[in-house]
Amino acid sequence: AAERLREKGHTATIGCPSGSWLEQRASTVGIPYFDYLVDPEFEDSLSWQLVEHLQEYDIDVVCCGIPGSRTEVPIVDGALREVGRGGILVRLGVAPGPGALTPQQLGIGYDTVRGIIVVSQDIKQTLLRQFESLDPARTHVIYNGVDLEQFDPTAYNGSQRSDLRTQFGI
Repeated sequence: AAERLREKGHTATIGCPSGSWLEQRASTVGIPYFDYLVDPEFEDSLSWQLVEHLQEYDIDVVCCGIPGSRTEVPIVDGALREVGRGGILVRLGVAPGPGALTPQQLGIGYDTVRGIIVVSQDIKQTLLRQFESLDPARTHVIYNGVDLEQFDPTAYNGSQRSDLRTQFGI
């Protein structure tokens, strides 16, 4: 999503755990990212660092996920308000079980949340059923996948695929 936003003229950033696949991808394609370690003890420090990051890179869109009970939306919302610009795109990779997410974690009620990205129609429908106040027009499906124009699995034989899996630990 951040890459597509950049293609449309936005300056996007990604909040992700240090050392994650997402951090590696962001670094590879030149998207600014910030280490997102959420612990109530560190929220003030994180907020300050996030404001600095938003200002340094002139960010107008923050892409963030919602794993577990973390609270990205309230912290990012506060940082955007302090900077005076920007919006949030929330991404969900799995359908939450009943009661697993609060409206606050999903960004309901925050005017800085511009949309929610999910990876399937099933997750979108689950969210819309669980959170009736969600706007279906602002809940978008972007499927996980591989760009087959850049990666052609038929270009590798079985032995080469095995070697690549070993090399990348998959």
